[in-house]
Order: sequence, then C-alpha cells, then structure tokens
Amino acid sequence: MPKRKEKSLLPVVVVVFVLILAGVFVVLRRTTQTEPKIVLPTPIALETITTKKWLWHYTMTGDEIIAKPHDPRRLFTITLAADGKVSVTTDCNNAAGSYTIDTETNALHFSPFAMTLKFCEASQEATFISQLDQVTSFSYRNDTLYLNLKDEAGRMEFGLSQK
Repeated sequence: MPKRKEKSLLPVVVVVFVLILAGVFVVLRRTTQTEPKIVLPTPIALETITTKKWLWHYTMTGDEIIAKPHDPRRLFTITLAADGKVSVTTDCNNAAGSYTIDTETNALHFSPFAMTLKFCEASQEATFISQLDQVTSFSYRNDTLYLNLKDEAGRMEFGLSQK
C-alpha cells in the first residue's frame, strides 16, 4: 500500500485564530468608541438681544470683511422688539417687518421688509437688506450680536448703538 500523506492542521488553526482575533478587535472597538457629540449653540435669553438698537459694524466671510458702512455718520441699525417685530434703519430709508426666533437653536429669520422709498445716491441699503434677508441664525457674545447668513456665506456683526 502506498504511504498516505497526512495534512497538517496548522494552516487551518492559524486562520481560525486570526478570525477570532479580528472578531475580538471589532467587539472591543465598538465598546470603546464613543459617538461624536453634536454641540448646539448655548441658548440665549430673548431679552438679551431684544429691545436694544444694534449698530451694524461689518459683514465677514471667513477672515475677510466683504461689506461695511462707507460713512460712519450714516448708521445701519436693527431693533428686535419682544413682540416679534423688527425695525431697520439704513443709510437712506427705514424698514419694518417681523422675525421668528428659536432661542434653543438660535435660529432667526426675517419676514420681507416694508420700506420707505427715498432715493439716495451711493446707498448701501440694498446690500444691507439683502444680507438681512439671508440670516438663518444668530449668536451673542460680549455685547456683540452676530447674524449668520445662509449656506455659511458670512456673518454680520452688530454692536449696541449708543444713540
């Protein structure tokens, strides 16, 4: 009778051992990994930003100022009333409208504005109102109000008006 060659079980044992180690690694990884935390804005009390006149300083995209008042004597302001109404002054006209706000998520949206129709040459009014129309949220820090534009297009910065 021919001599039968015996197969070694070593490769099978090695494969099984590797599979067991891989399974243990997956289980350990799942139990030690934490889910990423979603950081929501800190809720802001409504009275912190309402009933105050806010003076527009500038609008930024990243680190670049993309718009600011050309003439410091011509003020651009917004005032958010506690009843959901907003009043706006530009370098030329006045505007009024309403707003909705969620102080838990800091969402802020303005309704279309009703405006006076005085003509002023070289006015920045269209830029200012267009940016207000794009506001989706706000934040507040150190007496500064930030209005964030949709699609992360920029941020308007306002300080408390002294007038």
